[in-house]
Amino acid sequence: MGKTEYGVATRALQGDQCGDSGITLEQKGILLCAVIDGVGHGPNAAIAAVTAKNYIEANSEATLTEILHGVHEVLKSTQGAVACLCRIDLKSGQLSMAGIGNITCRIFRGLDSERLLSREGILGYMASTPREHTRKLDNADLLLMHSDGVREHFELFEYPGLLKGNAASVAARIVDTLGKNNDDASCLAVRFFR
Repeated sequence: MGKTEYGVATRALQGDQCGDSGITLEQKGILLCAVIDGVGHGPNAAIAAVTAKNYIEANSEATLTEILHGVHEVLKSTQGAVACLCRIDLKSGQLSMAGIGNITCRIFRGLDSERLLSREGILGYMASTPREHTRKLDNADLLLMHSDGVREHFELFEYPGLLKGNAASVAARIVDTLGKNNDDASCLAVRFFR
């Protein structure tokens, strides 16, 4: 198994209650990653994000679509959230992804990138049926997941060095450089090594 690295960065719009959250949970050679964005920002968004995070961590061995269905149910008493989940086999590089809402998920291979698309909706309110996508990560690929508090469209030539360094520093740099000034922001980065 390689030395895959990962990190999460979040930034609250105001105060210390962030409505965005990230999860990296490694068990038995499998890495479960999630980015959650509670609708809006502030205390109510933070409640939704924490509720979703707790559910995902407690049900981490279920399929990604089962987890999203469960999150939808537990968030019905909140203002809702969007979320994207990825599961990576750290030995083979097999990646599974499923999401509801506007969390961006991209795989970077050198200067090329591929987007994996979530289904429409808001967990806890109205959501499409989740669908799982699979891809194979190659050595040194970078998986980036971020909330809509981070600018969605950017090209690497615009920001030289943006994806350099370890995964935790990449996540922090994305939030610092591309974070919007009107919302909570979060980024999760995974650099896969065989």
